[in-house]
Amino acid sequence: MHIRTLVNGIVCTDWDATGTLDDTVHQKRRVGQSGHIALQLHNGDELLIRFKDIWIKKL
Repeated sequence: MHIRTLVNGIVCTDWDATGTLDDTVHQKRRVGQSGHIALQLHNGDELLIRFKDIWIKKL
C-alpha cells in the first residue's frame, strides 16, 4: 500500500506501507481496501473549514 497526500500540488506525505499494512493480520481485516477518510480540524483552530476538489485514486 502506498499513501501520498498533496495540498495545493505540494506533496505532504509519500509513505510506502509495504511491510506495515500488508501483513496477514491487516490483510485478513482488509485494512486500506475500503473504509472512511477523515478530514481533521485541530482544537483551537477557527471553526470554519472548506475543502475543494478532493481526489482519491489508486496509485
